[in-house]
Amino acid sequence: MPEITFITLAGEAVKAHVPLGMTLMRGAIEAGIDDIRAECGGVASCGTCKIIVDDADQGRLPPASILEGSMLEDE
Repeated sequence: MPEITFITLAGEAVKAHVPLGMTLMRGAIEAGIDDIRAECGGVASCGTCKIIVDDADQGRLPPASILEGSMLEDE
């Protein structure tokens, strides 16, 4: 199970084990991070819960899905 380090808006590092297949948003919520903006409630319909992935870790993630990519096009 991958260990993820989330950095909160306050700059606190929170480490959590996130099962394969679980979204990072769900993993963050289950780790007690409550400062994630998600206007749709986390159902992947608005794109407000974006995360920033460290450049060194970009290659460790699968490519964005079509839905994810369409929400990132405005960036």
